[in-house]
Amino acid sequence: MYDFCVLLVKYDYDWALFIQAMMDAAAIGYGDPGFISTLALPENRIPPMSQTDLLIQATILPNSRIRNFVTTTNGAGETQTNQEDSTMVYLGFNTNENANSDSNQNNDAQLFTTCMSAAYIVEDAGSRFTYGFDDLMGSPNQLLQSYLGTTDVNHDWDNWDQFGLYPGTNGVLQVNKTDIIFEATSRPGGGVFQTPFGGPNNTTALQIAAISSAAGGSGSPAIPSTFTQMWSIGQYKINEWRVLTVWRVLAGVAAGLGATFIVGALVRTLGPKCNACTTQESADKAAGILGILFGVLVGLVTGFFYGIGGNAVPNLFNKAVGDIYRNASFDNFAVCSQWPNPCGEQDAFMIDGWFTDNPTLVINVAQHQKLKQNPLDNLQDEGPLKVIITNTNEVWDNEFNRVQFLQYFSSYFNQGVAPGDFLWAPTYFIPYRSPQIFEEYLDADGLDALLEPIENSNGTTAILRGTTVDNPAFGIVAGQSVEILLLNANANITTYVMGAVVIEELTQPLADMAKHIAASEELVNRVKEFVGSEIDS
Repeated sequence: MYDFCVLLVKYDYDWALFIQAMMDAAAIGYGDPGFISTLALPENRIPPMSQTDLLIQATILPNSRIRNFVTTTNGAGETQTNQEDSTMVYLGFNTNENANSDSNQNNDAQLFTTCMSAAYIVEDAGSRFTYGFDDLMGSPNQLLQSYLGTTDVNHDWDNWDQFGLYPGTNGVLQVNKTDIIFEATSRPGGGVFQTPFGGPNNTTALQIAAISSAAGGSGSPAIPSTFTQMWSIGQYKINEWRVLTVWRVLAGVAAGLGATFIVGALVRTLGPKCNACTTQESADKAAGILGILFGVLVGLVTGFFYGIGGNAVPNLFNKAVGDIYRNASFDNFAVCSQWPNPCGEQDAFMIDGWFTDNPTLVINVAQHQKLKQNPLDNLQDEGPLKVIITNTNEVWDNEFNRVQFLQYFSSYFNQGVAPGDFLWAPTYFIPYRSPQIFEEYLDADGLDALLEPIENSNGTTAILRGTTVDNPAFGIVAGQSVEILLLNANANITTYVMGAVVIEELTQPLADMAKHIAASEELVNRVKEFVGSEIDS
């Protein structure tokens, strides 16, 4: 984490600048200094992959903000720059086809609420972006639009309630513009969304690498609804704790009252005599009252401090969220769709693809079906589509790793959620469209039961089988049989190899791991058996 923080400071908290420096250093080391400016086009694929479709998963965010700064000069000639309100850019589309597409005043517009898939595909026919919202836009002639509003520079949870905050209760994929942008806060402008990076014919390998790797992008305060969705996990957990605190307060009072009898007895036995009392009975009564008062005091003090804690923690949390929200330094954790140019009123921010389809199985199946001449015909007769997936995470035994694969099946966390509908999966920072594409049910125990260890190795393999269902978010057609060979490295090596110190420490372990995997006859045999007679080595 220290090295990561140093990198962020060195590159001005700009993820794309960090990726540029890293790729540039690697390209120079390989004797190809111009690599980062290479266009991501079919003709620029390296010879061994010249006939291979390249699919790179990224994520596009539903809204962003443009900070408005005002510089003032006082009587002493001193200048000060302050933030005023921010221009909000919402992505959506006109439901009224007769409406002016460039008008920000169209009240029939629908605005997206969740992050969406934005895959970049390089194929023989050319390069293109494909988005995970095309099916929501009704008529094929509809264009993605940007709509403008105004929002305060300070963070307010209530502004984003309709965007399905954690745990995603009543989350929807789109909301009506009039429910979000009120007439008093609308701004003129907006228009047709600009294709990222000036279009596929102008998109470089560097730009694609940046948007498909910005794993911390959901924390960017430049993307308000996604930022709020991420931090709403903490708010939800704190509010749960506060509910528990109410019972703790009552328990404290009850404990204090319960101690009354003990305290009263001690006071009667050990306490001073009541000089004003005329009888022992009145002395015992006074001692009892004192004991009761003492017990109540203990309970109230206990409850008071629990109550203070119950208010202090959420207040501190909200202050921290608000401070980050106002801090422009963190904006470029996400990458502007026109980077290195700044985002304007017809642009959006993009982040790592794991938020929408890790490990990109869905877009590969969709691409296979797209290339078929008749994707609806004879899907079951052609035999299963075979896919090999590698999982390089350090350990298998956690929910995060399992969810990456369970999300493609019917599972315990997507019951009642149709494929492509609003979903907040366990361990995910933000909600997204459900990438379920298989009708079969699979849970964690069922997945674990499929794992087979590789002899003399930490690695495991599993074969997963499924039959596709319709998923309009990704263009998946039902009826395709799919078999997956899952390869788990389970190597004790972090995937965050960033910074000179970490790189130096892990260079040899990484080389040893690669050598070990390549030399595993058992692994080779399993791959051969899975693929069939199509390969010899």
